Amino acid sequence: PTENKSTVKENPEETKKHAAEVWVQLGQHYLELGKYEIAKEDLLKALKFDPKSVDAHTVLATLYDRVGDRTSAEEQYRIAAELAPTAGATNNNYGLYLCKLGRFDQAQKRFDIAKADGFYKDRDVIYLNSGTCQLLGKGPVDLAEADFRRAVEINPNNSQALFQLASVLYDKGDYFKARAYVQRFDALSQPS
Repeated sequence: PTENKSTVKENPEETKKHAAEVWVQLGQHYLELGKYEIAKEDLLKALKFDPKSVDAHTVLATLYDRVGDRTSAEEQYRIAAELAPTAGATNNNYGLYLCKLGRFDQAQKRFDIAKADGFYKDRDVIYLNSGTCQLLGKGPVDLAEADFRRAVEINPNNSQALFQLASVLYDKGDYFKARAYVQRFDALSQPS
């Protein structure tokens, strides 16, 4: 008797994307370990398999930022944002980078795009980053406060958002409300 062997045809594009994902994971692992050369090699291999890998471009941007290569970091963040123009994670990362460079208006545009992505799982982080960037850029305190409030609404356990909101309220002279957020912060945080 003959056996029927079912053969599954592999999609070459899917195989390449999977290989790229593996190289990105390796690159990210080495980045976290501080082994930047190995991380860069792995991320460049990922891009050979999938030049449109948003994750590879984003992690490569993070790597370049860590080693102080601002031009390459910004280029990689820009490419990632072009490949995923409405993605919350991509625009949040790019916005955070632009804020770090002191380009606050451009950063807020990225945060606004990120806020519009209802599927991004860490939405509270976008609002925390946006509010923090507002404060750093001497933007309207009311907008920063609104961002921190939204972050706390989304995730009542976001200790950084609670602390930032308490700080803003304290600076505005609203001590009673500030105290309430400090108490919530204290309940979540372990003293260091």
